[in-house]
Amino acid sequence: MEIVKTGIFFLACCALCGSAEAQQASSLQQPLLTGYIAAAGASTSVSWSVAGNSAGTSPNIMSELKWNHLKAAGAFVAVRLQPVRRWFAVVEYSRAGIFSGSATDHDYQEDDRQYPSYAGYFNAGKGHLQSFSSSLGRVIYRSAKSAYQVRAGYTSLQQQQYLLPADRFTPGDLHAYYRCSWQGIFLKVAATRQLWARTSLQPALAYHQLWYRAVADWNLIPSFQHPLSFRHTAQGFALQPSLGISRQLNKSAAVLLELVYDYRVTGHGKEALYLSTGETAVTRLNQAMCSSWTLRLGIPFCIVRFR
Repeated sequence: MEIVKTGIFFLACCALCGSAEAQQASSLQQPLLTGYIAAAGASTSVSWSVAGNSAGTSPNIMSELKWNHLKAAGAFVAVRLQPVRRWFAVVEYSRAGIFSGSATDHDYQEDDRQYPSYAGYFNAGKGHLQSFSSSLGRVIYRSAKSAYQVRAGYTSLQQQQYLLPADRFTPGDLHAYYRCSWQGIFLKVAATRQLWARTSLQPALAYHQLWYRAVADWNLIPSFQHPLSFRHTAQGFALQPSLGISRQLNKSAAVLLELVYDYRVTGHGKEALYLSTGETAVTRLNQAMCSSWTLRLGIPFCIVRFR
């Protein structure tokens, strides 16, 4: 269902969109409004662990969840408005549906993952990834063959992962989910360097300062409340290097291939576990982490030029 929704979204957005890095910097007259639409594929891994108490002990790792090799496909769109020579604004949006992946759940009785008390293996081929950002930027240098720009703004990444039956040993009515949100501010530096007459290289690096929030429903555990079983809160950061290569097709359009790596991690945070008795147990969230590779292939194009 997520793939179908993503496909509909992709077709609906073909009349919109744009990218901050998608247009050739060698053009002496910059367009007023540019667009970018791309198909995207991603491979993502997500993990988190909690301790036995709020001090981070008894044991230091009590429960650890990992979602491995979550494969997703979707679309990326963006719009760039540059009303003056060097200043511009960018809005970006992406959504991808998860269609395959696995997950593991391990519990331990002693520190450093000693004396396992539970081990579970699950199917994780459902869910979605959704991102949004808005920013203001400035072109700090431009010549006939190269350009450098910096921009800063708001960023948000929403992820929803599932724990589903993997085999006949897993209960058939298992349908647990974990929904997390990374929100904050970011700073991005990007460059464009012309390699040949119509081909340019586009490296970039972004840093994100983030607030992490997550909620979950472990639907088969009767001692937890439902639909909200527990909540995670923490602060973290992300690094996002990327590399693109662009080939100009004509004065108004190009084709762009991009590879993006995203690494984000939190420090110590808090887990609030809501018990069916009405009580709330608080313990330490050791860390939440997410890493992903995304490959995008799309078409940057001019929507409106200066007269």
